[in-house]
Amino acid sequence: MTMEIIRDKKLHIIIFACVDFPEGPATTSRIKLLARILTGAGHQVSLAVYNANAKMPIPENRSAQGIHNSVEYTYLSGSTVRPARFFDAMTDTLRGIVQSAFYLRSKRKAGAADVALFYTPDIFRSLPCLLLSRLYGIPVLFELCEIFSSDRRRRGLKETVKRMAARLSDRLLPGMSNGVLAISTKIAEYLRQGGLNDAAIMHLPILVDCDRFTQPSRSPVSTLSGTRYFLNSGALDGKEGMEVVLQAFAVVAKNHDRLHLALTGGPDPDRKACILDLARQLGIDRRLLFTGFLTVDQLAWAYQHAVALICCRADTTFANYGFPTKLGEYLASGRPVIANGVGDTLLYLKDGDNAFLTRAGDSGSISMAMERVLSDPALADQVGLNGRQVALEQFDYPNFIKPLDTFLRSRCPGWEPDEGNPAAGSR
Repeated sequence: MTMEIIRDKKLHIIIFACVDFPEGPATTSRIKLLARILTGAGHQVSLAVYNANAKMPIPENRSAQGIHNSVEYTYLSGSTVRPARFFDAMTDTLRGIVQSAFYLRSKRKAGAADVALFYTPDIFRSLPCLLLSRLYGIPVLFELCEIFSSDRRRRGLKETVKRMAARLSDRLLPGMSNGVLAISTKIAEYLRQGGLNDAAIMHLPILVDCDRFTQPSRSPVSTLSGTRYFLNSGALDGKEGMEVVLQAFAVVAKNHDRLHLALTGGPDPDRKACILDLARQLGIDRRLLFTGFLTVDQLAWAYQHAVALICCRADTTFANYGFPTKLGEYLASGRPVIANGVGDTLLYLKDGDNAFLTRAGDSGSISMAMERVLSDPALADQVGLNGRQVALEQFDYPNFIKPLDTFLRSRCPGWEPDEGNPAAGSR
């Protein structure tokens, strides 16, 4: 059967993901910007959420379905909060998986399923809809932000089983797709080594809405108002290198009485207890400021008022495959960034020019970078402004509207890249 070439068709794209939406951490931000890129190219986007990640209610995520920035979203499990108890969580997951198949079938019947895009898929959740997509002849794309089989931070039978499942996902699923979006060059290389050809891989680095972080925010964070602070944003888990950051800050804090270290995000109670325990040993427990979960507007305010922003990840295989969204957001804020060479960082940043770079795992080099920022505010401000330019040129999401549309059409049989579509390249 000969397939008709459709040059200027608006595609209906379904994104399948485990995510908190419309508010949430870095995963939420990337999916929102991915959707804005696709809608910017003239396509229609629907988000099918298998299940939520947050175990506590997020005020902005009140409804299990709705429309946000032209994106229709549905929590397939029916709940915007992840159950805390294991059995209830498994029931929630299974409900989402079963409903995903019915959701895809209904979208296909409505003519609204031209492409299925699986965000960092795992074989357990994704396989039913992946096979159904193949049965229906729907092109499949994957978006890979991490290689979970390389995560060896936790031990035990449960974690071993999870890694085995992740290994199956990492090795088998990409070959079943029409194409893959890779957040880092290291993931792209991993895919090549697994047999995927270059034409099937698009390097799509961290995405940032630079306007959101460069414009002055009007959403102050009460915990931080009137305070001088370094800021470390994120999950605060093992890959973030928090122990080394705390050790570095302890050295600097001795010479700066009114300086604090702000930690955003919602770490689990056990992780927060470990951080506080180390902080007490270092004598800086009263210098830590835990903000809890912040909205994007609150994060922008917190970034813009920080002395400097810290992204010093642990030098592990897992962390090196990734590329943290917060680094792009930090840079966009125009404040100086203290980072290390884990992942793709050194492809974009230069020490003393657009960031203050440190050695991975070396608390001494981090404390030295902190002192450089504090001792030379003029240099710190200029480095921050240079970093903002990197974000605008390399990570601002409108830059990827045309490239992603071209890749999408090149990987979906019947739709060739449309050079004549003005929307495909507009900012």
